Amino acid sequence: MIEQTIDGYAGRSLLGYGHEGIDSITVLHKVLELIPPRGRFLEIGSYDGVTSGWLARRRPNVTFVCVDPYRNDVPYPDRQDPHDHAVNWMKNCGKLPNAILVVCRTDELMQLGGLGWFDVILVDGDHRHKPSKFDLKLSIDLLADDGIILLDDLIKGKGGVEHSVNEVMATERWNLTPVAGSVSMMKKI
Repeated sequence: MIEQTIDGYAGRSLLGYGHEGIDSITVLHKVLELIPPRGRFLEIGSYDGVTSGWLARRRPNVTFVCVDPYRNDVPYPDRQDPHDHAVNWMKNCGKLPNAILVVCRTDELMQLGGLGWFDVILVDGDHRHKPSKFDLKLSIDLLADDGIILLDDLIKGKGGVEHSVNEVMATERWNLTPVAGSVSMMKKI
C-alpha cells in the first residue's frame, strides 16, 4: 500500500499502511463502521491527526481524545520534526468541537486523571515491544464494558505489536479479528 494523502488534510494517513492492495480511505471506512454514533474514542498515536480528523467529521456526537507526545525522543516513521506533526494535527482537528489533543506519552496519561471510559480505542503508537505492550494494557484499563480496541500495524512477523498482542492474549480472553489492511480488532470474550 502507498502512503496516502487524503484531500483536504495536512499530512497523510498511515492507518492500514503496510498491506498491499488496500488504500487508507477503505481502511478508514471500515473503522468508521465500528464507531457507534455516540460515545468516546481514544487514539493513541495521533501523528498528523488525519485519522481522527476524518473520523470525527463523520461522527460529530463522538468525543475524540488524541494522544501523542510530539517529542524528539519518540521514533516517528518519517524522521520528520515531531512539531510539524503537531501543527498538522491542529490543521486537521484543531477546529473540531469533538476533538481533543493531549500532548504526552501514554505512560504520563494516567497522571492526568478523569479520563473515564472509551467505547473505541485505536492503538497506533510506538511499535516497539515494551511501549506497544504498555499502550495495549492501558487500553484494556480504559475500555468500556462493551468496547473494542483497534490495533494498527498488527502484521504477522513484524515486531513489537504482534509480540505484545500475543502476550496479552495468552493471559486474557479476547477475540482478535482483522478489520482491513493492517488493522485488527480486539473484543473481550
